[in-house]
Amino acid sequence: MLITARRGITLNGTRPTLLQADGAFGRANTPRYSPLVAAWLQQGGIYAIANVRGGGDDGQIWHDGGRGTRKQTSVDDLVAAAEFLVNQRYTRPTLLGLIGHGSGGMLAAAAVVQHPELFGAAALDAGLFDMVRYTRFTIGWTWESEFGSPDNSTELRALTSISPLNGVHPAKYPATLLTVGEYDDVIPPLHSYKFGAALQAAQTGPYPVLLRVEPTPATARARH
Repeated sequence: MLITARRGITLNGTRPTLLQADGAFGRANTPRYSPLVAAWLQQGGIYAIANVRGGGDDGQIWHDGGRGTRKQTSVDDLVAAAEFLVNQRYTRPTLLGLIGHGSGGMLAAAAVVQHPELFGAAALDAGLFDMVRYTRFTIGWTWESEFGSPDNSTELRALTSISPLNGVHPAKYPATLLTVGEYDDVIPPLHSYKFGAALQAAQTGPYPVLLRVEPTPATARARH
């Protein structure tokens, strides 16, 4: 995990922190400049990138460790990263936010659904949330080698267990913002519509679950 903050901060559990991960398709989550992150750091926040299994940060074995029926490993790694940030007093759960896009949005959403007590907020952009039916929409069928096939009984059980939509249950969820492109033809907005509605119905806490639909495709919008 790469943790970035302004020089000289005190680790006393009071720093707002953003945690981000991808963990899919063997992509390496390497550092890069972001004006949004720079502004966040300038205001005293902490930014952390978790290199979870499923990504390509440590070669093919690292990718295979979080692929297909092992996808829960990616979620477990992200949760472990969040627990580390809290235990080492970088932040506390109420000040820890998750961000993610696409497969990273799915990963973040799964962590929120499985461990809502660990996070204070989540911002999920164009996420892949219905993992039981993802192959039925647009180009979802081309991702079977990464996530598994719902038509295979073993892989379906694994998909059901990590699917954010299928994991929603009554709980005190953190404040959550879902953003999606209305005409996104890669990850269709129906994923966010269904997941947002399920979270709103299951929310037992005081925090909002909001959906923002933008009229431009997700591929045309700025990324974190």
